[in-house]
Amino acid sequence: MLTNDPGSNATIARTARGAELLRDAVASGHLAVGSEASIADLDLWQPHQVNKKRWSWARQTGRKLAGGIPIEIEGLRSSELARTRPVSELLEQGRGSMLRVRDGRADEPIPRPIE
Repeated sequence: MLTNDPGSNATIARTARGAELLRDAVASGHLAVGSEASIADLDLWQPHQVNKKRWSWARQTGRKLAGGIPIEIEGLRSSELARTRPVSELLEQGRGSMLRVRDGRADEPIPRPIE
């Protein structure tokens, strides 16, 4: 456990406007910048996020096969990342999602039209 960690977060500006907002927050003193971080740093700090992205395709496929509402994110490249994982791992992730949908532990019921 870290005893001297002041608490920190990594922030990514995805647009020019986002970068401008970050610069303004730093200039006004509302945000302090410690050091630059790379994508590789984020992968090391939060490996569970890396795995979530690697398994996204399998999990969403499992949801669809079980009749759940899939979550679709543009530009995630989930199918490309899935091809980097062992088939056994993808099957395990997809099966887990299917079971959660089947057992009602995945999300709200699928909306039905009002009659």
